Amino acid sequence: MPGVPPASWTAVRPLQVLLGLSLAVAVCHPAGAQAPPNDACGNAEVIRALPFTTTLDASAATVDATDPAQALCGLGVGQRSVWYSLDVPNLSGSVLIDAYGSDAGAVVSVFTGTCGALTEVACDGPSGGSPPGPVVRIDPIPGQPLLILVTTPLSAASAVAVDVARAAPLQLVAAAGDPSPTGGTFATVSGAAPGGPNEIAFEGTTEGLFLLPAGLPGVSTLVASGGAAPGTGGSWRSFGPPKLSEAGDVVFRATVDAGAEEEGVFRWDGANVAPLALPGMPTPLGSQFRAFGDPGRNFAGDVVFVASLENGVRAVFRWSAGQLTAVASTLQANPCAPGTLMFGLDSVPAISGTGTVVFRADGIVAIVQAGGALGAVACATTAAAGGGSFVRFGAHPAITETPPERIAFQADLAGTAARDALFVVSPQCPGGVMPCRIAAESEAALGGGTFRRLGRAITPVFDELGDVTFYARTSGSIHTIMRWEAFGALALVAARGQPCPLGVGGTYRRFENAPAAIYYGFDVIAGAYCTGGTGLVDIVPGAGTTALLSRE
Repeated sequence: MPGVPPASWTAVRPLQVLLGLSLAVAVCHPAGAQAPPNDACGNAEVIRALPFTTTLDASAATVDATDPAQALCGLGVGQRSVWYSLDVPNLSGSVLIDAYGSDAGAVVSVFTGTCGALTEVACDGPSGGSPPGPVVRIDPIPGQPLLILVTTPLSAASAVAVDVARAAPLQLVAAAGDPSPTGGTFATVSGAAPGGPNEIAFEGTTEGLFLLPAGLPGVSTLVASGGAAPGTGGSWRSFGPPKLSEAGDVVFRATVDAGAEEEGVFRWDGANVAPLALPGMPTPLGSQFRAFGDPGRNFAGDVVFVASLENGVRAVFRWSAGQLTAVASTLQANPCAPGTLMFGLDSVPAISGTGTVVFRADGIVAIVQAGGALGAVACATTAAAGGGSFVRFGAHPAITETPPERIAFQADLAGTAARDALFVVSPQCPGGVMPCRIAAESEAALGGGTFRRLGRAITPVFDELGDVTFYARTSGSIHTIMRWEAFGALALVAARGQPCPLGVGGTYRRFENAPAAIYYGFDVIAGAYCTGGTGLVDIVPGAGTTALLSRE
């Protein structure tokens, strides 16, 4: 983006606020109220030290014709506005600016430059969700002030409450060698699935699925190998990666010993486990379930999964509020090849908060809108941005939770030096060409060297504002976790040789293929192999190190 300094800018929902500044702009309506002194950009109140707190009467804040548009939030000029300038000497690390608790419609924008020549680098408006209100993350550049614009609509009350805080430090979630609730210690921990703030589900051996609940000490067991598997008449044998909703319920695929080995898709509702789909159960397509893939889900609790049926059909199914529906199947025409049917449907599907589903079939990354229309995001043999053409696609496409819906996927390429690459469908794609390439084999990688492989096992993940986090290997066999930020910049999250958190110790050696992004925050949960041991780590880029759950 022209005029944007070499730093990372995006808006996110933080997990927690540790320290920082808070300012509140409260609205009263006394007779003859005066416009606040920081009503115009040129009179922005300067913040030179943290913490900082201020209150003022913003009832007479004006619509200043010189105010810039909040274009990154799709807004023009026409709101009440107050201004602040963040100019803290030697400020480093990420800073969060939120407007939780504000009246309806509050919007926060951050700009670089000077009044009259401003470049908007981050913006967020009300989410209507949890947590409420807008929040922006910035990585300040020392010596370069940032201008903060807070607006409220003329048609609504104008009380706003803004907090600015530093990010939380890197933490240890769970480590090999930690005590297991089932007895003994964890041999391995993997497959982390963040849910609501500070809540994480994960796989561990001893074989089982475990939960680190928000606000509660220690780890609890959801299900464990050998225990009774409800609805099957058998016992648990093994488990796939769990998926956790904002409400705290967990879905997972599991193998069960019930005379003969079989598998199913199950849901834990916070108290009990029940099957969503088992072999032999009838389906909306008129045949019975036979086998299943790992499920995907959104924060509202809707579940999607691929299943094979007894009649040979493969299909994507959606479970929502107790109802099972078919989303797409190999009985449908292939949008990439008119006159033929889809086949090779075998991915882990993803679903957005609005119900849009994306999945991979042979030669296609497919999308099904909430209304049921089947379309294509990318097709094999068609031209790919950055050169070459698509050949086939990774099994783990991703989609954002909230609109505008962004999609990420891996692809193998032909006709170019890069054999594989990651692509996104995003408004931030250069020139509006979508999907655009965000990383590719042989291209320069952050931290030095070039990307070595971005194979089909790579699992990209989104956070709330559209940042894409992914695992990659670079030349010299350097294992990294990187993030493509929603405004077009590539950032390094962690790399081999960097320090591991306390409780594991040593330095990073490598990472699992599937990191998980904390949705209401910019943390990354990753399975890490360190010189001092293995574990799940909560990585906050640029922050220090503490232990959340350490080895005893």
